[in-house]
Amino acid sequence: MGAGGRRVAAAPDDCPVADAAGRADRSRDRRRADPRGRPERFDVHRNARGHVAFIYGPHQCLGQTLARLELEVVFRRLFARFPTLALAVSRDEVPVRPANVGLFGV
Repeated sequence: MGAGGRRVAAAPDDCPVADAAGRADRSRDRRRADPRGRPERFDVHRNARGHVAFIYGPHQCLGQTLARLELEVVFRRLFARFPTLALAVSRDEVPVRPANVGLFGV
């Protein structure tokens, strides 16, 4: 492997390696699945079902824990500042995915 004309040694197996978040949709499998095959181009007609937001596994978002922590702080401060804040409809009318509870499900 080389960088700038220099040889770069491989990282040891126990060394964590982080990748850029912008590469999440650039796997060869995803390019083959998309007949247009250009993940770096925005296409309003694309099949957006393959969205990888926070996901899991090798494409897991590196910032998901921070994002969830930030949302938790936002909600705590929001309810502290507006203690009478309530839903405009009954709780039964709010769609919640049963697999995800609370912050992740609404």
